[in-house]
Amino acid sequence: MNVLRSILESSRVGLLLTACLGIGGLDAQLLAGDDRDPLIPDQIVLQLAPDRSLDSVLATLAPFAPGLEAVEQVPGRPIHLLRFDVEGDEPSPELEQALQQLVVAGVLVWGEFGYEAQTGEGRTDSLWVTGLSLGPADYRGQFAGELLGLDAAHGMARGAGVVVAIVDSGLDATHPVIDAPISAAAIDLVDGGVAITDPADGVDNDGDGLVDEMAGHGTFVASLVHLVAPEATLLPIRILDTEGRTSVYLMVKGIAAAIDAGADIINMSVGTTYDSVAIEYLVDEAEAAGIVLIASIGNLDREEPKEHPAADGGAYGVVATDPLDHRAAFSNFGDFAALAAPGTIAFGGKGELDPISSVLGAVPGGGVGGWSGTSFSTAFVAGAAALVRGQHPEWPDAETPAGDLADEVMDRLRASAVPIDANNPGYEELLGAGRLDVAAAVALGPPVLDPADFDGDGVVGGADLAFLLSHWGSCAGCPADLDGDAFVGGSDLAGLLAAWTN
Repeated sequence: MNVLRSILESSRVGLLLTACLGIGGLDAQLLAGDDRDPLIPDQIVLQLAPDRSLDSVLATLAPFAPGLEAVEQVPGRPIHLLRFDVEGDEPSPELEQALQQLVVAGVLVWGEFGYEAQTGEGRTDSLWVTGLSLGPADYRGQFAGELLGLDAAHGMARGAGVVVAIVDSGLDATHPVIDAPISAAAIDLVDGGVAITDPADGVDNDGDGLVDEMAGHGTFVASLVHLVAPEATLLPIRILDTEGRTSVYLMVKGIAAAIDAGADIINMSVGTTYDSVAIEYLVDEAEAAGIVLIASIGNLDREEPKEHPAADGGAYGVVATDPLDHRAAFSNFGDFAALAAPGTIAFGGKGELDPISSVLGAVPGGGVGGWSGTSFSTAFVAGAAALVRGQHPEWPDAETPAGDLADEVMDRLRASAVPIDANNPGYEELLGAGRLDVAAAVALGPPVLDPADFDGDGVVGGADLAFLLSHWGSCAGCPADLDGDAFVGGSDLAGLLAAWTN
């Protein structure tokens, strides 16, 4: 097997001067060897208090921020991005103090300086690998499918009617293994336009010697969500550049776009070590709207610093494990983790990718490859959440209001998880409730019947065909009219045959 890309597990270390500003003000710390995400020194992200003027904020801050201007606003929300000219690596103390005073005075709900964010795989330069012989059959038959019980789960639920936002690097919707419905609300927040691509620009934008190392990341993530929830609608929202980098502001904008587009699940295989008030605010908004936000916990084998939004209260962080339910050596961990799921690859004696023991997904060029990281563990959990959510189309209701919906979904995933603490001495209670078991989680809820299962026996077969044929012709409002055109005909028959299970 010809290895086309290699895995580089080297973390960038050094001295980073970071600053954080929330309601309590800015606290600059010199961090040695921490690999924390750096400050973006010319950005401010803020939320105006009700009935407050942005012009007054700009007037207050302008004396300490040359060239200050409002650049963007998150649609439908009083959240603004400001930019200014800055000398050196950080804003002036006077600007920090002025921003804090606006919060204390009630002019701003919160305000903070911009910070970078990135995928766990981009943070450690972990790249996808593949071989010439890998194809769709390997993807569909990968070990994670059996380990998670996908065949059994799909007998009860397939995710139809559920929208999963993939807030990532975009999506190659033409890839042969991704035959999922794609939301018309897809959007590219990096370059603008509809996010139906996962682009590569051929430039080493971050100067690390690798070109477009995270191109295809969103496609790989989406393919794993699709593997678990094959009938869920995918909503790609691009916030990552081709190197896997983004900002706190784009993360906020991405979550907001997912909320506004009606997402039921948000997959965020991206994080920042900065404990952002802005991100937490949008995470809370998503939770209140009944949206389940699943996030990668990080790939640097550490508990601190935590990555966000995985560590935020309204989100659910995911740990990576191997086929034997051991914590992946690279995976972060912590008492805030919700679940663990497969996220590793393996190599044979000749250094070639071992597809039998690897997580496999869609890679650029229409191929299939392996990739390791908590990003991909997160995708498995997001897909499982879509299946559980699809089992309960009645939610939210009086018994399960919107604010409780995310916990209801995740409680089912956690209650059915396989305990793994005994396999991981020293990490007890730091890997979440256990390793995801999709079949067991789906078994806790009612089966979702296929619309073509007219007799409700759990299979689409001869009796259902007979029912459809008996209603052939004009038939407004009858169950046999699968496509809703008030006529039972060829397209309805094709839909039944596509769902045939007997």
